Amino acid sequence: VDQRINIPEIYVPDLIDINPNLISNVKKVLLYIEKITGIRDGIHKWIVVAYNDIPYHYSIKLKEKFSWLVLIPEQLHEEINMLRAF
Repeated sequence: VDQRINIPEIYVPDLIDINPNLISNVKKVLLYIEKITGIRDGIHKWIVVAYNDIPYHYSIKLKEKFSWLVLIPEQLHEEINMLRAF
């Protein structure tokens, strides 16, 4: 491996068995992400989270509480919004 290339660590946590169709559950997931990524401890300042459909809309509502959250809609979400425009 070329020593000049910085390969970031990627952490994929275990799945959380929570229904994402409730805003309270999306909040639980965001609190969990805040804990495991080190944001709560000040290790990191922000993180990108990709969403689709309902969890994305709930996360927008929770954005004020989770200022560290950078929301990125998944491609399917963008396609659904384009279809709604017609």
